[in-house]
Amino acid sequence: MPPRVLIARLAQGAMGGQQIAEAHLMDALRAVIAGEPTSLRLVERTVASLRAPVGADVRLPLGRLDAMPWLTPLMSRLVYAGADLVHRQDLRLPPAPGEVVTVHDLGFLHFQDEASPGRYWREHLLRARAVVTVSEFSAAEVRTALGGRVPVHVIPNGVAAAFTTTSPPDAATARRLRLPAHYVLHLGGVTRRKNLGALVEAWRIVHAGFPDVVLAMAGPDDPRRISAAGRTPGIVLLGVLPPAHLPSVVAGAAAVVVPSLYEGFGLPLLEAMAAGIPVVASARAALPEVAGGDAVLVEPTAEGLAEGLALVLEGGTALEARVRAGVERAATFSWERAARAHLRLYLSLLSTTP
Repeated sequence: MPPRVLIARLAQGAMGGQQIAEAHLMDALRAVIAGEPTSLRLVERTVASLRAPVGADVRLPLGRLDAMPWLTPLMSRLVYAGADLVHRQDLRLPPAPGEVVTVHDLGFLHFQDEASPGRYWREHLLRARAVVTVSEFSAAEVRTALGGRVPVHVIPNGVAAAFTTTSPPDAATARRLRLPAHYVLHLGGVTRRKNLGALVEAWRIVHAGFPDVVLAMAGPDDPRRISAAGRTPGIVLLGVLPPAHLPSVVAGAAAVVVPSLYEGFGLPLLEAMAAGIPVVASARAALPEVAGGDAVLVEPTAEGLAEGLALVLEGGTALEARVRAGVERAATFSWERAARAHLRLYLSLLSTTP
């Protein structure tokens, strides 16, 4: 019987960038395995805490792992029973012997309002057979944190095909989603690294010169987002966009802005490039690596963001050339490529003795 690879994911209600990437990867893995016979079986298992208001395959007292570390082996056996290889896709899940672990970033080390994986995350990673990161930036941080003692494999995220083929929303859809006629789009969370305060300050400057353009901020309703936007003219809060409409909303934007102080990858940046939309992004962390020079990279200050946004809203032939280059660059990222790289890693580990 072929060996079984169990991919474990943390079930959450709100789909952030990490959860969206995990879902796309799972779809691509299934598609590759369905299209080409492989020598392994793939099983997905979702895990949630006991009181989390989401559906999950397994529920565990995840909040007790720090206080009661002796529970960890018991949880591992419960979640990963029968697996020949475990791929743990979130550091907050219990570890498994001889596992593969994906580390999207180490933002929790830099920002106190990021979700912590607990006090034992480093010890657990040091027992892994391999770590997967989505960028060279994150790989360097992981190697430093682990002292180079665990192999780290960089497998970048992909971009969904829908972003390359969609059109802006029709009038009825735009009304239903409360989209303005001309908008700059921001997609993302509300933690400190997302830098919403500087973005709002930048928009006060930009809106004075481009009063017909609106900053449309999408994401779950949160007091931090509402507080940041305040009563600033020219800002609308869209709430959570239906996933099926996200590509068309991106395609209808005058620009996409990614003002983050820290990102392990920056999926909205890549998706906008694939859709042929100008991008203004912070010149920090993994964003320059993903953009490859095909986004307008700026300092993540109000002044820097305002300057970049004014540049893309003014347009011109230089910007058009940059957007075309961005489309070509985005085409080199694919979820199928990411899935095949993961499958090669699984087969390599399964063929060697831990």
